Amino acid sequence: MRHWECGLEKVLKINITFRFIFREMNMKPKIFQFRLKNLPALLFGAHLLFAGLIGSNVFGQSPAWTIEVKGAVTEYNRKLAGAVITVFANNSPVNTINSRDGKFDFNLSPDNDYTITFTKPGYITKRISFSTKNVPDERGKHGFDPYTSISEVDIIPLMKGGDFESRADQLLLQPVAKVAYSPTLNGGKGDFTYDADYSASMREKLQKIIDDYEAFNTRYKEQIRKADGEFRDKNYTDAKTDYKAALTLKPDEQYPKDMIAKCNDALKKPNESTIKSSVQQPVKPVKKAEPVKKETTQKEPASAPAPVPVKAAAPPVHVNVCPCIMSRINDSCRKYLKPFFYDDANTLHLQPRTFVQVREINFPGFSGQRFRIVIDIAAMPPGTVVTVYDQDNNHKNRKPLYSISDSENRIGFVDAVCKGGRFYVEYRIPATGSEMCAVVMFGYENK
Repeated sequence: MRHWECGLEKVLKINITFRFIFREMNMKPKIFQFRLKNLPALLFGAHLLFAGLIGSNVFGQSPAWTIEVKGAVTEYNRKLAGAVITVFANNSPVNTINSRDGKFDFNLSPDNDYTITFTKPGYITKRISFSTKNVPDERGKHGFDPYTSISEVDIIPLMKGGDFESRADQLLLQPVAKVAYSPTLNGGKGDFTYDADYSASMREKLQKIIDDYEAFNTRYKEQIRKADGEFRDKNYTDAKTDYKAALTLKPDEQYPKDMIAKCNDALKKPNESTIKSSVQQPVKPVKKAEPVKKETTQKEPASAPAPVPVKAAAPPVHVNVCPCIMSRINDSCRKYLKPFFYDDANTLHLQPRTFVQVREINFPGFSGQRFRIVIDIAAMPPGTVVTVYDQDNNHKNRKPLYSISDSENRIGFVDAVCKGGRFYVEYRIPATGSEMCAVVMFGYENK
């Protein structure tokens, strides 16, 4: 380790002795000194010395530029507390964030290929690749705005039963988005962006797995409800059979296992008629048999046994199934998106409520960039109103850019120029008794 020290040893009018010491670890300091006849020469020499130290990296050099990445990990568009975000460079972790509120904020250095993972115990991990290579030096000097196009990374819980979890894990070994520098973006100035077509392809593949799992989960719930009804009716044999059928769908679920044990206990207990027949009756004295009189009338035939009452069939089980078929909705939205290029999409899933619900989402856009916003409310209840704003709901004077409500097609779009860096979409949904969903798809104009 080396240290440089410099100082003025003696000042007598204009005769100045300048001394600097060169220290090296575990060695005796070496002292060099010389005299300068005038002060300007001293200042000039000190200036050259300081410039040399800076140029020789004695004090270390920071990267020419960095880019800040900001956002949040969410579940169904709600920030997910306890999320873990890990940044890898060359397959080695360089930063880990344990987020209490789901938010993340970190910086990436130039000339690296990063992989960022987003996860939480009990959830499926998502990945994003972020390359900071191929940025011209001249562009790097101007710096970059924080990258917020991945402002919300929605992760999903583990999928129990079937092969859905392994399918999702296999798919998500690949990044869901690829971010890199584009020299043509931002009016030719260059900026970071993601591959929209690749992201759309990954999103559709993952949504297909989610749709299949939801249908599978509905079958499991129907089986459980059927078995529960049979158990309530004390039809333990049939209930046990149906609980076993549910268990074949989700072998790790504890509830059907517990109910099978209860069915077994109930079947072991003797019923009331068996208990009565097993009780010993008191012995009555035998009377002397009287002589049988010969009957002259014909004996009447024995009456037929009373018919066994037929048990009424259990009422059918009704399951509310969300009317969203994501692949179909995405296809319909894409037709309205052309000729704009796909950028992103957001799906809002809602549960039945007895009151009016108001939700708001937002998505980023480059200032000055023209976007098309496609809204599909075909799977929403009558009376739903969706409005696009230029500011969030904290601004009382925000202006609506577009609104869609009950109409013939229940799908529409608007073209708007992004001014504040974001668009805000507000949903106002009336009370309803069924699950529902809405889709908003965004596209950008590329000229």
